[in-house]
Parts: sequence; C-alpha cells; structure tokens
Amino acid sequence: MSQNKVYQGLKEIGGEGTTTELRDHLSEKFPDSTLADYAVNRLRQLEEKGVVKIDDSSTPYRVVVIDDNWDGIKETLAERDFPPEPEDEE
Repeated sequence: MSQNKVYQGLKEIGGEGTTTELRDHLSEKFPDSTLADYAVNRLRQLEEKGVVKIDDSSTPYRVVVIDDNWDGIKETLAERDFPPEPEDEE
C-alpha cells in the first residue's frame, strides 16, 4: 500500500515536484507514519514500473507522474503477510 500512498501523494501535489516537497506532504498527511522516510525508495519502485520519472541530475530529485492511469497495487496483495503463511497440507 505504501507505493499507492506515495503515488497518490505525488498526484495531490500536482503530479510533479521534488522529493523534499513530496516528503513534506506525506509527513503532513500521515503524521504518525514513517512513510515519508522511505518515499524515495517507493518512488524508485514506481519508476521501475514506468509510473513515475525521477530526474537524478537535480538536488533534491525532481519527480513526475508519467502514468496518470496507474491502478495501484491491489489491497489484498499489498496487505498480505510477509513472509506468507504456509497453507495447511492435508
């Protein structure tokens, strides 16, 4: 779910911004969460999926949503136990 929240947070600040702006927004939106601390890691995962583009040449990094129609990670998949519980064998 954290990738979904980071993606949604980026869209909430206009679909683009710096990692600092995004982290500030996430800190305000989720004050009791550590999500802002690992937002850049989640952005890298989103970049690998082709959802965002990160400009590494700027400091702080500039990020842009490139897939406005990303459906996110399904809740059932995102909230599964890790490691997965073994299924009972009969």
